[in-house]
Amino acid sequence: MNLKELTSFYNEITPTDEQKQNMYAKIKTYQEGEAPMKKTTKKVTALAVVVAVFLLFTTAVFASTLNWNELLIQHFKPSKSQIKAMKGNVSIPEATVTNNGVTITVKQTIVDSQNVYVLYEMTVPESIDLNDDIRWKGEYFGLKPKAMGEARPSLGGGSTILKQDKHTRTGLYYKPLTVLNGNSAAIMLFEDLTLNQMIYDKKGEFMGLNRIPLIEGEWEITWDLMIDDTQSIKLEPNKPLSLKKSKNKVTKIEISPLSIYILIEGSDILTRVKPIVKFKDGSQLSFNFMSTGKSFSYNYAEGSVEAQGNHLYYKFDQIISPEDVESISIGDVTIPVLK
Repeated sequence: MNLKELTSFYNEITPTDEQKQNMYAKIKTYQEGEAPMKKTTKKVTALAVVVAVFLLFTTAVFASTLNWNELLIQHFKPSKSQIKAMKGNVSIPEATVTNNGVTITVKQTIVDSQNVYVLYEMTVPESIDLNDDIRWKGEYFGLKPKAMGEARPSLGGGSTILKQDKHTRTGLYYKPLTVLNGNSAAIMLFEDLTLNQMIYDKKGEFMGLNRIPLIEGEWEITWDLMIDDTQSIKLEPNKPLSLKKSKNKVTKIEISPLSIYILIEGSDILTRVKPIVKFKDGSQLSFNFMSTGKSFSYNYAEGSVEAQGNHLYYKFDQIISPEDVESISIGDVTIPVLK
């Protein structure tokens, strides 16, 4: 496809105002970085700009067509078939709250059997210029099936900044959490917008953190969340597991599009479990206690939604198709994955 064809295709599309702004910002970046060049080089640069804008817009069209926010597509990199398969995992609550000049809107959620992602947008007063050091003092989330009563927010998660300008931020909150299919009540609570200043000594060594409250208060958002996770594969192997002479038992494994969850009974689990996920195409993923996105918890309370034992979560860098997994190996045990 040449420049004329790309331009012609682009002229047939009417972007939204937000998409126009994104395109303009992309073009402006190219213009600001442009140096004097030959005529032929300018043509190549012009083609590159059109291609960049074309790709930016097709991502937006792809997202709107399949009911996904484009920032989530950029973050998780799902295929079209994966997005369609996860229809029951995604919702658009559009729940919002305003307090002390700060507005927070929940734009979209992605939930499977063991993970909760909440995409939210926040706007702040013009007196505050946002940067990466400005964070919430506390971020809390709770989810509970409506038949079981009221949801209560708790710690255990955190946010990643996906997009930000002076007064607006789009964040992606994540929390590992056992989730049941059906209609649930969700609640999210933000506490005190705070500037976190790192303190260093004269040698440049970190000494501590100075927290300066910018806007104090609480922002609570509630919404209904319908979950229909048909993609996660749940296994109950109940197999003995030897980890450097430590006797344990693998009681539960769940493979979702977003993570691998493992429940193990025993001790000395945290640093010794190193699962290997093998796919049918011959590729594999390896995890350990240092893996990015790995989290660990121990639950001993009977009667709770979460089973008693060691709960281990390993997040994927991007969405997978669980049916493509052939087996999972942990220590001296290999467990075939059959749906």
